[in-house]
Amino acid sequence: VNHLKKYFPIKGGLLSQTLAEGVGLEEALKEKGDRFNSRGVWFQGAYPIRSGWNGRMEAEMVARQHGVRRLLEAGHREIMVSGINLRQYHAEGFNFWGLLRRLNRELMPEWESRARLRLSSLEPAQLDAEGLETLESCRLLCPHLHLSLQSGSPAVLRRMGREHYSPDSILDAVRRLRTFWPVFGLGADILMGFPGESEAETRETLDMVERLPLTYAHVFPWSS
Repeated sequence: VNHLKKYFPIKGGLLSQTLAEGVGLEEALKEKGDRFNSRGVWFQGAYPIRSGWNGRMEAEMVARQHGVRRLLEAGHREIMVSGINLRQYHAEGFNFWGLLRRLNRELMPEWESRARLRLSSLEPAQLDAEGLETLESCRLLCPHLHLSLQSGSPAVLRRMGREHYSPDSILDAVRRLRTFWPVFGLGADILMGFPGESEAETRETLDMVERLPLTYAHVFPWSS
């Protein structure tokens, strides 16, 4: 954890650029009397689509498209699409990326340039070809991702049971992201001191942190 402090010296909450360039959205919404707190930050609504830690659980839709629309009509201008184990989501014939494309398609005509969707934490394995194509095509999405990275060491990821992605696959996905999001926010969860982690494996994680264009990181020490 101390090693990573030099990369992320700023304490506090997430720092993000919440308004798209050239839109002037904050001023426009203030004129319309939309919801801002005392510091001028727009209110964020939540759209939970999956709950439970067991990846084999039935996915349960908590809110459908009309639920998102109700949040927008109530004054929320940023909706976070959130859940646990989003990689396992499947309901009504849609996986997670299919659901996101559907939301974008149905809300775009009325809400483009007026509101946007933000994704909560994603598994790195979700940044496959379909995921990247969806991120590129969904114009309601704000350019920000938070990845459950955990480690930059392939051996540590295998011991964690996270062999479904690799550091190289993450770096490749980020290179692809840069082709359609020239400026974007990138956060990551990083776990240090996993049982049996060697100095060399720790160095692999630090090297990956240096290579990724991270905006911030949530860094945790291992605890049993």
